[in-house]
Amino acid sequence: MQEPPHIDDSSPTAVETLLQTALEATDDDQAKYHLREAYQKCIVGEDEPSEPR
Repeated sequence: MQEPPHIDDSSPTAVETLLQTALEATDDDQAKYHLREAYQKCIVGEDEPSEPR
């Protein structure tokens, strides 16, 4: 039985990079909140928001 190939997941994905760039570029607090939530879901894989609306 062959072992699955090793996947290097240490580099950010394109989506993570775009979310990070958008977060750094925006001045809107509401947009920052939603971008942080989306970024967190990408890197942590959470299904639930960290704070209730």
